[in-house]
Amino acid sequence: MSQFLYAGMNFFKSRVIEGTTKRNDHFHTQGMDRADEFVVKNIATLNKNCLKRSIRVMTWNIFYGKRLAEIISLIRNHDPDIICLQEVDERSINQLTRSLSMSGVYCREFLDIGGSQKGLQTGNLILSKFRLENPVHIHLPTIIDWQQQPSEPRVGCRNAVGASFTFNGKKTTVFSTHLEVYAWPYERVRQMQHILTHCPKNTAIIAGDFNTFFPITETVHLCVKKEKYLFKKVRRTTNYILVNDIDKIYSRLPIMDYYTIPVDDSISDHYPVIAELGTHPL
Repeated sequence: MSQFLYAGMNFFKSRVIEGTTKRNDHFHTQGMDRADEFVVKNIATLNKNCLKRSIRVMTWNIFYGKRLAEIISLIRNHDPDIICLQEVDERSINQLTRSLSMSGVYCREFLDIGGSQKGLQTGNLILSKFRLENPVHIHLPTIIDWQQQPSEPRVGCRNAVGASFTFNGKKTTVFSTHLEVYAWPYERVRQMQHILTHCPKNTAIIAGDFNTFFPITETVHLCVKKEKYLFKKVRRTTNYILVNDIDKIYSRLPIMDYYTIPVDDSISDHYPVIAELGTHPL
């Protein structure tokens, strides 16, 4: 039996206040009076006590899910246990959870108020074969005023959405996030440090689009490494010729395998990244 839960969150607190709304006037002026809510849908297909030697994690910026059927087909073919998605069109959440028979936790980032995507509401999504609990929403430090961007005016802010799941009898937390694109490396570090400071202590996976465009000067991975997260480098994770690996999976679980899946740019301008993780923390 599937179930929906709208959960408003107190800023930076892990306690969920079910059935309430934290009003965000910045959004409300645009007709969005549920800006700080989650959508949680649980369709658990794996028992929390099932024994697994590894879990497969995918992260993917799906570029608004414009080719949703192909996206769902690719995900099915690679059969991940946990998926962290970015730039998810809010209207596609039902289709993703139902088609993949996975639990989901979603949190809105932006409402586009102009440009070619006007009216689109997008955010970060976690999908899981395990039941998801204790949703967490972390607002990231604001770097630019998106309302003033001429090509993509938006209201909202970057965030990280997290949830806990239990496997092999142990509870852990995963986050899906999207760091700022129009920023200097040190500004993205500030956003990443914010996640590391406010995430629950049992967080083992932080995945997403980190927009680390400058391999030499990007230091996001250094602050993550200090917190004992592992990561791997790959040659490319986007269809942009001059951009390297900006999509990553940081893990406190052993990384057994790590690779990308090239896709046509009509599906997304990012490649899915997959990590096979051992189930025993380092």
